[in-house]
Amino acid sequence: MSRIHLLRRMLLLSSAALGFAALLPALHAQSAPSAAPDPPTPGPRYAIASVLGEDISVVGAQPTVGTSLDRNQQTRVPLPDGGLDNALMLMTERLLRTQCRRCTASFLRVDPAALGVPALSLTDAALAPALEAARASGADRLLLLSPHRGEPELQTSRGAVGHGHVQGLGFYLDRTYKLRRSDTGELAQGFLGAFANFRVQVIDVASGKTLLNEAVRTGTTRSAARAADGDPWQAIPDDRKVSFLVGLVRMELQRLPPPVVAQPG
Repeated sequence: MSRIHLLRRMLLLSSAALGFAALLPALHAQSAPSAAPDPPTPGPRYAIASVLGEDISVVGAQPTVGTSLDRNQQTRVPLPDGGLDNALMLMTERLLRTQCRRCTASFLRVDPAALGVPALSLTDAALAPALEAARASGADRLLLLSPHRGEPELQTSRGAVGHGHVQGLGFYLDRTYKLRRSDTGELAQGFLGAFANFRVQVIDVASGKTLLNEAVRTGTTRSAARAADGDPWQAIPDDRKVSFLVGLVRMELQRLPPPVVAQPG
């Protein structure tokens, strides 16, 4: 946790690069004429918004013997550049298009403070400005990714590990728990967990009706045996940490039934 300033710089650079690279194809697609004919019956138009990538949490596991309190050390690393949210929105748009080729989507910037992030007060009143912006963009539906608070769900070959509560995207660092490397069976002390606790909502813009409201808790672990120096923080290389989190969100969105997300209302 003492390397937090270096971590913040690394995450900012990674998220900015990821977000810029992710948006290039979308920007090109918006400016380039399409040779394909218009579909005879257009699908719903989506406005995709994300406040899930506003920050990344780093959780340092602490012993829980003799107490039920959450004593973990938690540090939030703000990512004000928007790069991670850009990558999440584009990933969601691509997934949506694979599920519903007739659907169209645009990206919508929303104010995290207006939605109550990080306190997560996603009330109807808090969602009203986002719905109004989606309506002004001509969208039929608002698809919103936001943080969700809950226990970590860090999977190993023997079940889930981790304790306390986490929120949004981040990493869970445990330097004492012994964990085997999944591919070689090598045992080492310590692991790095990556978690994605988030909520995905799909709301009909005209009626305000919630079509989907799914809270997701997912995560995985990497044994310190994967790090060349045995440091569990390096079990996931620094240059892959941000994209690793995006991959977790992608896997969970793929589990949602396409008819619920993409079928015309």
